[in-house]
This record gives sequence, C-alpha cells and structure tokens, in this order.
Amino acid sequence: DLVLCSPYVRARQTAEPVVHACEAPEPVITENLLPGAPPEEILHELARRRPESVLLVGHQPHLGLLFGRLVLGREGLELPMKKASLAVFDAGNDPSLEPATLKMYLPPRVIETLS
Repeated sequence: DLVLCSPYVRARQTAEPVVHACEAPEPVITENLLPGAPPEEILHELARRRPESVLLVGHQPHLGLLFGRLVLGREGLELPMKKASLAVFDAGNDPSLEPATLKMYLPPRVIETLS
C-alpha cells in the first residue's frame, strides 16, 4: 500500500526495482528514515498514515534500531540488518504503542537464492 524511503539517493535506487517488481506505488520520501532519525518518528508517521502494508527503505544503524524497537517494544536494542535484507513484521494499527511480531527475516543470500 505504501513505500516509504529515505531521501538519500542509494535508498531510492534500492526501492525502484522493488516498486517495479511488486507494482507498488511510487516511494514517498521521508526524513524519518534518515540514519540519525529516532525510530519512534517513523512509527508515529506509520500510525498517522495507517497503511495496511508498508515497505520501509532506509539505512543502518537506523533500521537496526527500528528492528530492535519493533521486537522489544521500546528503545534500547539494536538488531543490525545486512544490506539488502528483508524483515517482515505484523505491527498492528499503531506500531508505536506495543511490540510487533517478527514474521520473517531474510538475509541477502536467501533472497538471491529465492529470486
């Protein structure tokens, strides 16, 4: 339903083939996915937008901090993600209020094997 992307060129370049392959809408650029942004900000943005599904394209260490926040339900845990990996969460209606459920994590090598 929604693709949110960091304003950095590399993030937009990463999002483009995914958007094309999934026939998703064009990415919406948000500064809440910049490396120094607090993970809570992107969660509040998601709560405001209320998409049924969303793809976030950003950078480390921000995504690792967001991953940890989603798993733990609060800040303070970084779970680093490898470049070009995919994590799937069920985060409910407001991901800023409670932990999310990690449904799947695929590192790049697994994604390459599946494609």
